[in-house]
Amino acid sequence: MPCLSLLNLRDDCPGDFEPLAGVSLDFEPDSFNLVFGKAGSGRNRLLRLAGLMEAPQEGDIIVDGVPTRGWTSAERAEFRTRHFGFVFEAPLLIPGFNVAENIAMPLFKLTEATPEFARDEAQR
Repeated sequence: MPCLSLLNLRDDCPGDFEPLAGVSLDFEPDSFNLVFGKAGSGRNRLLRLAGLMEAPQEGDIIVDGVPTRGWTSAERAEFRTRHFGFVFEAPLLIPGFNVAENIAMPLFKLTEATPEFARDEAQR
């Protein structure tokens, strides 16, 4: 069973970008997936939708069997905070923090973990 399914997504991208039309993809657990394309092809928009940062105009995103269509922005943010991780093209690190502290900070701030738990998890 896929851990993430994009079902017939349609989304008109703002600006001079190609709209997404009828995109369907499945992502299997423990898999490595690449998304690439030329500038303006909609790959960043697709990733924003798949990461629940935005909702598609049409279609649905299923995460672990749970449909997300109709979720509010707050519901998507809550789910994303607790279940998703992102690696950004340009890392957003806190100056003055070492690597472990930069990893621990989101655990501590967003999941309300204790500082000790966040530190231990970051160093695993």
